[in-house]
Amino acid sequence: MALFAKKKNEAGALATTSSHTHHYQVSLIKQPHVTEKSLRLTHDNQYIFVVDPVATKQEIKKQIHTLYHVDVTQVRSLSKERTKSWRGTTSGTQRFKKMIVTIKDGQKIDMTANV
Repeated sequence: MALFAKKKNEAGALATTSSHTHHYQVSLIKQPHVTEKSLRLTHDNQYIFVVDPVATKQEIKKQIHTLYHVDVTQVRSLSKERTKSWRGTTSGTQRFKKMIVTIKDGQKIDMTANV
């Protein structure tokens, strides 16, 4: 007897059974990156977010549109790997990725809304 048996639905096509029935959306955006430089960039409609290192530009564009209801015109990425110190050992800095998001003129993101 097989653990994952294939079943036929009403149309006669094979359908596989799966234990993962709940799909949920995990936020790839960790937090807004608030520094003096990022606050200066807000005057040019650019906002900086710390994101998951595996996030893509298209995923971030969709999530920014969903969370803040703004139109994203450009997304630039910046990633930082763990630094290696003497003899190949890694130091205490962690890997992270930032995205610089440019939005349409006239629109604004309130950075303090979700804090």
